[in-house]
Amino acid sequence: MPLLTLRAVHIFHSRRVFSSMATSATPVTAAAVTTKARLRGVVFDMDGTLTVPVIDFPAMYRAVLGEEEYVKIKSKNPSGVDILHHIETWSPDKQKMAYQIIAEFEKEGLDRLQIMPGASELCGFLESRSISCFMFQCGKSSGEDDIVHLTECCLFLFLSCEFVEIWILIDLWTFMYMNVPDRMENFFSTSSSLGSNFIQSALLIAEMLTFLLVSVFRRGLITRNVKQAVDLFHLRFGMTFSPALSREFRPYKPDPAPLLHICSNWGVQPDEVMMIGDSLKDDVACGKRAGAFTCLLDETGRYDSPEYQNVEFKPDYKVSSLVEVHSLLEKNFNLTP
Repeated sequence: MPLLTLRAVHIFHSRRVFSSMATSATPVTAAAVTTKARLRGVVFDMDGTLTVPVIDFPAMYRAVLGEEEYVKIKSKNPSGVDILHHIETWSPDKQKMAYQIIAEFEKEGLDRLQIMPGASELCGFLESRSISCFMFQCGKSSGEDDIVHLTECCLFLFLSCEFVEIWILIDLWTFMYMNVPDRMENFFSTSSSLGSNFIQSALLIAEMLTFLLVSVFRRGLITRNVKQAVDLFHLRFGMTFSPALSREFRPYKPDPAPLLHICSNWGVQPDEVMMIGDSLKDDVACGKRAGAFTCLLDETGRYDSPEYQNVEFKPDYKVSSLVEVHSLLEKNFNLTP
């Protein structure tokens, strides 16, 4: 008879016990130990951060605004021109023409899309920051030990579902735990719908829980580019960022709404998340307004210029390459999910 056994490397339920103990413990002074901030997710900008900057933004701004208007706006906004917010004040016909020009520049960018050096390695590192996983195996066995394994399996699945708050399945595993048969033959017989449903349900929930628990260190994406660009990026990158918000999500950066939306979707606090991007006015401002950590990618050192010294929002960290982010995260944060 097929036997569904469970190997668990970590009991997820115990995390709640440890968590409750930690909150009631006596505070430790800073002199005794340096506590790293907990980081549970990273949200990336796309253009110029995860991808090599190929869009000529000054040329695009000039094409949309005209040379005179561009120079005027640029002089008042040293940290950069917010073209999308600017054209929102225009008439519908003028907006349509502006978006067509922007779309042409973005299409040229799609044709030359390249992944930023270090991006794959960084995301691989983030993916490796996972908690212990579990695995189901189907084999052949029988006897009382099988019943014990089956009972343990139901109990573990119950605790796992409780941990990730999949409440709809808790009653299912409770029922199975309370109604384990005396003999495996009865459970897995061709006439036993319970055994068949258990196999199918357990494999399904195992896959879902593995995804939820192994992928606990989350990767999100916020871009002012269009969804088509995000889809192509995912296709070429081979890794999924979720949620991945394009400019179809309103309001877009530098408003904190998209980052707060991602935090809510993940079920984490903004101060447990880092926003990484190459723009002070969009990425850093978005992250700071949301209450997240921020990291500015400045490959050329342009933000060292005096004109950026008095900007409203400054990043918590600044790197010249994504390669540096790996060590930055390990040095400054507790990355335990």
